[in-house]
Amino acid sequence: MHLRNLSQKTHLLVLILLVFGICILRALHLSFVDLPLFFDESQYFVWAQNLDFGFYSKPPMVALMIAGTTAFCGDMEACVRISSPILHSLTAILIYLLASKHYTLKIGILSSLTYLTLPAVGLSSSLVSTDPSLLFFWSLALYSFDRAMDAPKNLFFWILAGIASGLGLQSKYTMILFIPSVLLYLKFDNKLIDVVKKQGFWLACILAFLVFLPNLWWNASSGFVSFLHTRDNADLSADWFNPDQFFVFLMSQFGVFGPILFGTLLVLITRFLVSKTASSKKDKLWFSFIVPFFMVILLVSFLSRAHANWAAPIYIAATIWVSATLYQYVPKIFYTSLMIHIILLVSFWSLPFLLPHAPIELTGRTTDFSQSPIKIKDPFRRLRGWDQLGAEVQTWMDNYPEYHVLTVSRKTHAALLYYTDAGDQLVKWNSNQRINDHYELTTFVRKNQPYLLIIEWSNPRSVLDHFNRYEYKGDIVIPLYSDFSRSYKVYTVDDIQETYAHQKN
Repeated sequence: MHLRNLSQKTHLLVLILLVFGICILRALHLSFVDLPLFFDESQYFVWAQNLDFGFYSKPPMVALMIAGTTAFCGDMEACVRISSPILHSLTAILIYLLASKHYTLKIGILSSLTYLTLPAVGLSSSLVSTDPSLLFFWSLALYSFDRAMDAPKNLFFWILAGIASGLGLQSKYTMILFIPSVLLYLKFDNKLIDVVKKQGFWLACILAFLVFLPNLWWNASSGFVSFLHTRDNADLSADWFNPDQFFVFLMSQFGVFGPILFGTLLVLITRFLVSKTASSKKDKLWFSFIVPFFMVILLVSFLSRAHANWAAPIYIAATIWVSATLYQYVPKIFYTSLMIHIILLVSFWSLPFLLPHAPIELTGRTTDFSQSPIKIKDPFRRLRGWDQLGAEVQTWMDNYPEYHVLTVSRKTHAALLYYTDAGDQLVKWNSNQRINDHYELTTFVRKNQPYLLIIEWSNPRSVLDHFNRYEYKGDIVIPLYSDFSRSYKVYTVDDIQETYAHQKN
């Protein structure tokens, strides 16, 4: 037993060194990649400068992560993003602990490496978003729950599961789907009644609620805007029954998880449903923490739409289940999948360096292989140009120091908050009585304040007509590709009309 424990510790040490070696390489890569922040990333950065218990569209965890990393290494893009590879690395270690507990040390390591090379994780590690913290806390809650089931009277892992679940809710509200997964597994294991009678189970529930309570309080005092945004984001008020969106979402999972892995996952789920009575205890665990969540997102995609990353938490358990199955029964296919993912990951990381030197023309809208040079739509087009826009607007601000800046787009507003020093002098135009984003919730046009209006609309009359004085000053054009530029008009506007009541004074 002593030798086995020593072997496990050695394996874990090697894995930690490997995982964080990959993390350090990723951090260095982020430092050298000259890609501006995406507008969502800029928005999260601004939240991190003004921490609160909640924000319009998200709980506060992503802002807390950015506040931590930028306090340590500064406000550069790499520092804003560095929490993502760190959190994914920690998640990979938890996957190792789960997989090695139920299988072998080798399967634990292979499951961990499989997770780190998933297409979705490779992309997510390049950006700062809510998913890395959600996945980390989901995996920590799953690991803690699994350990608690080994000794239900031991309160430590129940406490850890409760705290992790609460922090997961502070990352993304879909963490709530952890509850039906727990209940389904307890039902499979014939322990539902026994466990819910234990104080550990209820202690975990109470702790999860207490950790989540600050955001719940913030929502209650803000008209539950985050919950309403989550509902609106699912767009369940739109036309129901969208089989095309269901198909698109389902097919996207082959890209998120990888074609071999996702295909295998579908086979495992089908096999479990056909012969669940013959399934092992660990199969029931993985199934329980995959299918309830996946079915909810599939239902949303059918009734409305679902983004490809919405099902991300299922791939914690799925990575272990699929990796163990493929390695045990068809190791050649497993290693083939792993090598494909490694090649794709290295290629993706290399793209920002290689694309400018490749014999191709990057475009913003079209891909055309019939011409010379070949025209290819830039995969990073949505990140381009925001820093240049910020520099241009900063020049206008310097020339009009008494003017605040007025925007009409959340994307533009978020980018200018990061790439200019406008700060609280930046105001978002509200075109209707509803609150549509964080900036419409927190900024207002003032009656006696002149503004520089930065507007990308071809017809700005719907804004200009609400001011008694306005004057066209010029254009801002950021040429990015032969077929696409970021173009804006600049106006000075002053003396907003009293009848425009929803712009608070």
